Amino acid sequence: MATAENEIETTSHNATSNPGRVRWALLAILATLSGWFLWPSLTLLSGIYGNVDDYSHGFLIPLMSAYAAYEIWKEKDLRHLAPSWFGLPILVTGAFIVVIGHWYNIALMPGGLGVGFIVAWGIYFCVIGGVLMAGGPSSLKTFFFPVAYLFFAIPFPLTMTLPLTLRLREIVSVISEKLIDAVGITIFREGNVLHLANASLGVEDACSGIRSFWMLMAIAAALAYVIRMGRIEAIVLCLLATPVSVLMNILRVVATGMLVQRFGIAYASGWRHDLCGWTTFAGGLAVIFGIGTLMSAEASQAPTDSREVAPHRTRRPLWRAGLASIYGVVAGVLVLGLAANHAIANHYKPKEDQLYQTKKPLTELPERIGTFTMLGTADIGERQLDILDPSDYAVRFYKSSENEVVQVRLIYWNPVRYRSSSEAKDRLSGVSGHIPDNCFPAWGYERMTDQDIDASYEDVTYRPLSIRTFSKAGASKCVLFWYEARENVLQSIDTDIAWRFNKLLESWRRPFSQTHASQYVVTIVVDVRTDVSRSREVALTFAEALARILPEYGME
Repeated sequence: MATAENEIETTSHNATSNPGRVRWALLAILATLSGWFLWPSLTLLSGIYGNVDDYSHGFLIPLMSAYAAYEIWKEKDLRHLAPSWFGLPILVTGAFIVVIGHWYNIALMPGGLGVGFIVAWGIYFCVIGGVLMAGGPSSLKTFFFPVAYLFFAIPFPLTMTLPLTLRLREIVSVISEKLIDAVGITIFREGNVLHLANASLGVEDACSGIRSFWMLMAIAAALAYVIRMGRIEAIVLCLLATPVSVLMNILRVVATGMLVQRFGIAYASGWRHDLCGWTTFAGGLAVIFGIGTLMSAEASQAPTDSREVAPHRTRRPLWRAGLASIYGVVAGVLVLGLAANHAIANHYKPKEDQLYQTKKPLTELPERIGTFTMLGTADIGERQLDILDPSDYAVRFYKSSENEVVQVRLIYWNPVRYRSSSEAKDRLSGVSGHIPDNCFPAWGYERMTDQDIDASYEDVTYRPLSIRTFSKAGASKCVLFWYEARENVLQSIDTDIAWRFNKLLESWRRPFSQTHASQYVVTIVVDVRTDVSRSREVALTFAEALARILPEYGME
């Protein structure tokens, strides 16, 4: 009889221990679903952190947040926390924002800070909603720092940070000019360009302090947590990141100016310039740490204990208080988000007949196009090829019957499969980011904007083409070009939210990937010998003849 009772007791004990295992199993399932659902967004953000220097600290933010959460979990009594449905609307909102960002990334603007801004806020809302559902409103107060600190991982688009960047650049330029002049060096400032006797220095975005500002503020917040500063002191320390970053970058510009004046222009670029930047940033860190230590020493004299142990409350285990049902609802939200992401990706996939269309290679361009005869060929530079990553390209020189030389540059991209954000961004940016309006000024040419022409020439192409005039050192070039891209969405995204959302809806009814077989850029360059009008006439004549054969090469 005793044996039977012992068996029943053992069975009962095993049953009561199973809920813990069930809870961990449910947590593992939720973690897997969360990773699967957020993977495209996390990949996109990692690309931003890796390629945009202003947000290179983004990789460290989640690590610091996770460390703080673990420390709180170890030190505090969390038995007073109870699951709650209060966070469900916030979680659903976050998941919806993530889906919208995923859609926006595929349909309109692959990669970029704007998309990163959207998905980062979506993830942030998901975290807040998850914390509230797991432990109720009290959990948000308990884990305030780990949740709030994730804010520093959100990248902001240039349209939001540009006013601050320009203002900081102006401040750095003005004060640097005065300090350099004060040490006896002749200097003249023109906007954000400082002209010395032997060189001119441009105060770029990196020198404005905006980059170190973001990093120093994140470091200041982490330092305030680690040394247990009060909230007021922590806020003051974070706010000090702005003047400290500006001060350090002023010193950087002044030091660079003095070095350039003494040793030459080599100190304004390359490893010497980078070393100067890192040295001033290290100085900023030292200032922040010094201020934080002093403030912490003063605050520590007051007998405060910011880590009170919450009173113990006897209640039922979490799994019996509805946590399992909350796990189920969260899993349902994640599954719906996964389904939405899959539907969006599938909707925008190019059709099979577009993926494998046949065309002549551009290397087989005829030796005679209209009345123009081919003179020779050329290559695109290796660095440009790495940036553009074209599927096919050709650079040819043709001569007219009147010995006028025409250079034609054709760059072609295969139909774009749905890929990771970074790959899609690299491929699509080749069209919008490397048209003559961008390239020729980068090569030192000045654009004569008063001679710009943007119009449609039915005999040339159904796409609007543009004609530009660029000049450098007395040599002028007439440049005619047209391209196939995402209905100009890539090169001019309006800042109005309603306009963007309308474009998003339009893209669903008429997906780019299913209506455009390929992407390409056609550029025709003619040297200006006498007058621009004659060069335009030659370029248009060649373009008309070229447009007739381009469909054979996939450029319809």
